Amino acid sequence: MSKFKTYDYAFIGLGAANSLLINSLHRKGLLKNKSILIFEPQEKNSNDKSFCYWADTEENKTLGIADLSKVNWENIQVNQSLPEKLNDQKYYYVNSLDLYNQTKSILSNYSVSFIQNKVNHLEITENESIRIINKEDTYISKFIFDSRPPQWHELKSNESFIWQSFIGWRIQLDSKLEDSEPNTFTMMDFGVEQSNSCQFIYTLPFSKNEILVELTRFDKKILSQKTADPILLHYIQERIGIKDFKIKEIEIGKIPMSSGKIKSESINSNHILMGSAAGLVKPSTGYAFKRMAYHSFSIAQSIKENHKPNPPFEAPRRFQFYDRLLLKILENEPTNGRNIFSTLFKKVSTSLVLKFLDEKTSFNQDIKILGALPKGIFIKTAIFDIFKRIKNKLNLFIPILLSILFVFFEKLGLGILTQLGLLIGLLTVGIPHGALDHLLVTRKIQTPISPTFIFNYLFKGAGMFAIWWLSPSIGLIFFILYSAWHFGQTDSEEWNLTSNKFTQFILGIWVLVTLFSFHLNEFNLIINSIGVSAIEIPSGVLGFNLILEICLFITLVFLLKLRNLYIAELFTVLAVTSRLPLLYSFGIYFIFVHSLNGWKHLKAKLNCSNWELTKRATPFSFGAVLIFILFFSNTFGNWKSNVGPFFIFLSCISFPHVWGMTKFYFKNHSMNSSIGKECNS
Repeated sequence: MSKFKTYDYAFIGLGAANSLLINSLHRKGLLKNKSILIFEPQEKNSNDKSFCYWADTEENKTLGIADLSKVNWENIQVNQSLPEKLNDQKYYYVNSLDLYNQTKSILSNYSVSFIQNKVNHLEITENESIRIINKEDTYISKFIFDSRPPQWHELKSNESFIWQSFIGWRIQLDSKLEDSEPNTFTMMDFGVEQSNSCQFIYTLPFSKNEILVELTRFDKKILSQKTADPILLHYIQERIGIKDFKIKEIEIGKIPMSSGKIKSESINSNHILMGSAAGLVKPSTGYAFKRMAYHSFSIAQSIKENHKPNPPFEAPRRFQFYDRLLLKILENEPTNGRNIFSTLFKKVSTSLVLKFLDEKTSFNQDIKILGALPKGIFIKTAIFDIFKRIKNKLNLFIPILLSILFVFFEKLGLGILTQLGLLIGLLTVGIPHGALDHLLVTRKIQTPISPTFIFNYLFKGAGMFAIWWLSPSIGLIFFILYSAWHFGQTDSEEWNLTSNKFTQFILGIWVLVTLFSFHLNEFNLIINSIGVSAIEIPSGVLGFNLILEICLFITLVFLLKLRNLYIAELFTVLAVTSRLPLLYSFGIYFIFVHSLNGWKHLKAKLNCSNWELTKRATPFSFGAVLIFILFFSNTFGNWKSNVGPFFIFLSCISFPHVWGMTKFYFKNHSMNSSIGKECNS
């Protein structure tokens, strides 16, 4: 029996997403007699964000946010054009402090424990509840609603990441502005300098003498106050015609706009991601509030009807495609944004544009909208996107084709060509990808190789050799475990498989165990040669050894769970190369799958060319080859007659590399997390 108190609901974060969910659960009577746990390090006692969205009156009531949206506008204006009615919709404004206060008021009616701290870790208990761990204590909850900031996978070449940054002045006028229309808001006015980016003015008139005037930028560069202040001042004085005013509030923020894949994932069906971590920020606009409200409504409805929360919905693929195109244009050619948005609102009715941004249009309506946009740049970007996606898929087949080619060489008695191909791969990618570890911490290509680094590297390698010397069995187990950790981590990074560390580890174990199971007799001969007893495995029901059949089953589980073609590619490579010696099969995976993936990650993070990486890797690559020669000539003699020592050597030089790459990926995740903190979730 658990010594920890078990809660019914735990909310990690009390921002917009979880506040909206608490509202939805309360309205459906789902908080009565429930124990509630909330983690929130901030007081939530200030108006730190503004939330806006468009909706019709009935939709606003259904979502339960009508009492929050006290301010609204019926007309929209774009680029100083004539105001246009939103027909059956309104544009609503929500003050975040009103939302927080409403949430606190609701919670005051229930049994709630507040923890003013962050959550460090989550794990599943034996009965499928979830254990929540922070630095001080441990808690257990049946359901967890998690709005911690997201992390992103490494961007593919057709994916983008830019910022929507904004600085706004909420100004008070000394007298009423008689020419203003308080029932009209300006969504985009591009009548400001673009500064080699895409930026516009956004205005919300709260009354005839109070207006929010905001400069918004879509770009890689974040808008600074030094840039924004003179633009805002000029716009207010010259375009609006206000000479005397007082700044009541300054709103500053930034929202990541990315077509990349979010790493965050649920650890089980009772762990529900919320807000930006659930992908609810529209990539091409930054709007999220209504999407979060719909998600909260759906969760509450599902709990009431099925006693289980719904997972977050995913945008239809065609809208993901549209978002990718627009973000790629804004990333590469931001000055085109002005023409794109101006043309869109000029040629297409605003109500249809808003329906399109809500992802509720039909395909025929999509064609009409896209047809109104500048065609040349969108066609060019679409061709680029399709080409890159095809190229990414074709990359899956390269290791398979090489595997088939090497098997073909062996069947023709041309094994020397297989050996030559593996040797070239080992010298150009296999060893060099691990010869850049001195750059992993600083992430600067100019980082020199220090004597301290060399000493630490050799010390870790010598420590690994000492483990082998003291106990070959422990050395083998340790080698397999940390190799599995490293392989699973690197491959998951490359193919967006999973961010769950345990699942990554199981993936790596699956790769190695499947590899060894396909070559069980040879594996036993190798471990015998280094002093480890052979492993006796009974036959399975399909006529293979039992471990291999279990690996086949796990392959199916991974395919169903992860739904990623990379799993099929990996298994195909391992199955095809089962016709080759174990050392060759391992080499093909290590060089042409794992090492290439690791090389690409280093190239992306160090932001340099293949040639520059190769030059920087050469000294360490040469050193590794030299150690290899000395290792076998002085310790084991002819390495060709004894493959076992090769794996010992490999473990000694790979252990320091795995240590460094683990820290490299950890730092990458921390950087992504810090980016995610800017999301309004």
